[in-house]
Amino acid sequence: MDCDKYPISCELEQIARAISDSDASTFWLTLLATLVGAVAAGATSIALYRHELKTRNRGEIDVAVSELIREVQKYSQEYTRFVKDLRSWQFAEADRLSALLGSGPTTPREMPDSPAREGIDTAVEMLVVLTNGDDRRVAERCREVLYELNFLKDFEAQRVEYGSVRRVLVAWRARKRDADATIANLETIDERRRIIETGSDDPIPDAPEPYKRASE
Repeated sequence: MDCDKYPISCELEQIARAISDSDASTFWLTLLATLVGAVAAGATSIALYRHELKTRNRGEIDVAVSELIREVQKYSQEYTRFVKDLRSWQFAEADRLSALLGSGPTTPREMPDSPAREGIDTAVEMLVVLTNGDDRRVAERCREVLYELNFLKDFEAQRVEYGSVRRVLVAWRARKRDADATIANLETIDERRRIIETGSDDPIPDAPEPYKRASE
């Protein structure tokens, strides 16, 4: 019998032959070899399954982070446009009120709508759900930092800090920063936000920059 093609059948045949030959030592050695082979095969299968599961989970987290980065970028751009449109609306309203005092009623312009944060909130919540251990710590701290940035009224500063969050997340998933370093970077962003928001006299720390120029 071709043992390479039919390994299990071959082993069973060897066991049967050993029993029929009434050679007890051969039988037990064959049985032991079969059990050892089965255990080794099982251990290999479990190891491969765990590796595949870990790789799949890592891929799912990478996809979730990519989606979060896109949502942060989208919101930041939309909020910048909103602030510009709002200023334009305020100037137009001031002109309209001046005209109203001078020559009668004029048609008011509709106030622009502020951008929705649902995309960011959903993406970061999905990231929290998908992660465990150190990755979960990063996801939860990221959620807190993004939430607090929502209250930063300086839209230019907000845009800068959103950009910092994106770069930190990219470095994390690119394996340039481990979980502890990533959380430390997020802490720096939150500290910068706190100082800007409160108008504190504390020195503003440099924005975290995960990447350095080759010349540095």
